Order: sequence, then C-alpha cells, then structure tokens
Amino acid sequence: MLFHTYDLAHYRDTARGFYADFEALAPGPLLSDTGAVAEALAEPESGATAHADAYAAFRAAYGDLDDGRAAARVVDRLTTGC
Repeated sequence: MLFHTYDLAHYRDTARGFYADFEALAPGPLLSDTGAVAEALAEPESGATAHADAYAAFRAAYGDLDDGRAAARVVDRLTTGC
C-alpha cells in the first residue's frame, strides 16, 4: 500500500486528526509528493519488502476477517439464522 500524504500535517493537526497514530501504524510508505509516488510505483517490491511487518501487523489488527470467506459467512448467517 502506498499513501499519498501531501496533506498529512493539515489533516492531522487542523482538519480532524486520526483515531490512531497513523504515521507509526501505516502499512506502507507515507509519500508526500507525486514524485515520490511515481518512484514507489516504479519499484513496488521494494516498498512491499520494507513495510512487510507493518502490513502484517495492520492486517492482523484491522482485517482479521479478510480471509476470502466473507460471502460464505453471510450466507451461513442468512440460512441458519445465527
């Protein structure tokens, strides 16, 4: 994941802020300008490798149900009433 955070300081300090420490927890690089985004897109494996631990931690904390079985769980609930 790449985060184009050109307005990070404004959003964090003025607009509304974050619920968690986004800068510490972000599962990918925070890129402040389009040049940095273009560079990161040119070498996607480099960013993925550098942020693999942060991505895994983020997914464990916020995406524990993202296992490809969401539709099956919905059908199970609808058909069994649980």
